[in-house]
Amino acid sequence: MTKLFFVFIYLIIFPCNFSKKKTLTTITYKQTIVLNKAFLSEIQKKQEYFGSRIFYLRIEVKKKMAATWIAWIVFAIALLILIGLIWGFLSYFKSKSVPNESWKLTLFICSTALLFAFLSLLVIPVDVYFASSTSEYDSSSNRNKMQWVYYGFDIVLMCFVFTVMPFAYFMFEEGQEDDLGSPGRRKGGGSTFAQRACNALKYTFGFTIVFVVLIVIGAFINFNNANSDSNDENSQWRSTVTNSFKSHSSRIVPFCLAILMTVGLFFSMIYTSWGLAYIPISIMRTMAVTYNSSNQKASHKKGGSAAETDLKNVNRDIEFLDSKYYGREDSWSKPDQEKKQKLLRDKRQLERRAKVRSYGDRGGRGGGGAAAARNAGDQDSGENVCCALLWNASAPVRYVVGLGLLAWGGLVIACMMMHLLDEALNSDCGYSCGFQLKTYNWSIPIETLLSQAAKVFPLDYILFALIVVWLFVATIAGVVALDVRVLCFKLFRFRPHGTLQNALIMGVGFIIVIAASFTYLMMTLAPHYTSYGSSDQDCNVDTCRATAVYYILSGIQIGMPIFGLIYFIFSWVFIAVFFLSVIWNLCKGSIKKEWSIVDDGLEDEFRD
Repeated sequence: MTKLFFVFIYLIIFPCNFSKKKTLTTITYKQTIVLNKAFLSEIQKKQEYFGSRIFYLRIEVKKKMAATWIAWIVFAIALLILIGLIWGFLSYFKSKSVPNESWKLTLFICSTALLFAFLSLLVIPVDVYFASSTSEYDSSSNRNKMQWVYYGFDIVLMCFVFTVMPFAYFMFEEGQEDDLGSPGRRKGGGSTFAQRACNALKYTFGFTIVFVVLIVIGAFINFNNANSDSNDENSQWRSTVTNSFKSHSSRIVPFCLAILMTVGLFFSMIYTSWGLAYIPISIMRTMAVTYNSSNQKASHKKGGSAAETDLKNVNRDIEFLDSKYYGREDSWSKPDQEKKQKLLRDKRQLERRAKVRSYGDRGGRGGGGAAAARNAGDQDSGENVCCALLWNASAPVRYVVGLGLLAWGGLVIACMMMHLLDEALNSDCGYSCGFQLKTYNWSIPIETLLSQAAKVFPLDYILFALIVVWLFVATIAGVVALDVRVLCFKLFRFRPHGTLQNALIMGVGFIIVIAASFTYLMMTLAPHYTSYGSSDQDCNVDTCRATAVYYILSGIQIGMPIFGLIYFIFSWVFIAVFFLSVIWNLCKGSIKKEWSIVDDGLEDEFRD
């Protein structure tokens, strides 16, 4: 019975255990299959998800790289075109009477200075493109890279303004003093290249001192970073803009740039504003060609005996000075050196006028020398009469072009006025932040055009470059019309194929300083475009990605509000000079093509 009992228990337990084991085994196997399928399906989904994600990320990275390369390729093309325009401009204005060999250094310095002056302008559309198309541009590291691109161009430009251009100018003057026979030089010829370079460096040292002083002031100037802890929204956005200028070293370049832009705006409101009105009105005016013989008539009125007497007196004074220092040429006093140089210039002018008078006298008697002069003059007069006839015959076309350019100049002035009124009426902080605006309230025509064109890059780049080139041409026209002047004193004439080396160096120096202010002018003409690109009109630094040039210019005006006030006033003067130029040029008569044999003024001192 006991055995049967254990057998019965075994039969009961064993089938149950077996069934349970079998059931468990079967369930585990099925679950394994199901789990494997689910796991494989999940892995496949993950692979598909991450694979597609990586694929799209790769596409996005490639698009960003392509966008970056496209922007810099367009910039490189613009650079090549700019080099060609600069070289053509310098070749057109350089004097033909000076050998080409002596122009090499001057052309290299002037072309390099102009190149860096306009590079900082042509990089603005690239900055706008990155701000509009790159989602990571709002990070400080990427924006700082673009800021240092601007700083690099500006630093090179300032080195040209304060060192290279003055040195080239004084170097040329030292060479001219040798040609004039400056006393006190070594025997057997003029001074050596090393001596001229040392003398030029002495004068250049003064400009370098000014540059160093500006750097020191910029490092320790009190930058307006106040209210950074305030809860006021206006204070917060101003603090955001000036955040990058907290350290002393970060203020040096902005301060020097602010000084350069101030000087540039001063000359811009004279030359650029005048040229914007001068070009279209000059195109619409008729041309009258006259042969200028005023100098000859003056010489005849004065009389040959008086001119000969003046020449004898000059020669006598020169001989007296030479005899005074005979045998001790190295001991000339400074006043006597300057007196002899002036006498030599007077002698050269009197001799040239005597030559003109002799041509006229011989012409009246039918002399052979006068015949050659008359033939050359008749040939020049014939060519210019032909040009005048063609010019006057194209009057309908000229009026259309002139009116179009005058309308464009009026649009530029209207855009400036709209932005200045927006600043004056809607700036929450006024003078304390340089009349800066958190949000631009008015839609300006030129900025609307550029903002819409920014959606189809590089269309906005082309339009922006054309505006900059037009401002450059207007500046050149203003320099040609008004000559190179400082405080109303005429220094040199700037004319096609007749500009001397020192005049070209000084004229280019004026132009590159004016070009430094074009960045502010473009910010005035198209504030929203240069700040936020193609973004919505209601953008500000808190809601949109701003460009690096916006942070630089706004940081200057907010951090140093005195410059914002100066720029604001100069911009209104710019507008006033434009209207005065329109009135003056409309009241002026026809274009007169005058041909003068004798040059006068300071420029004559540098001619052979």
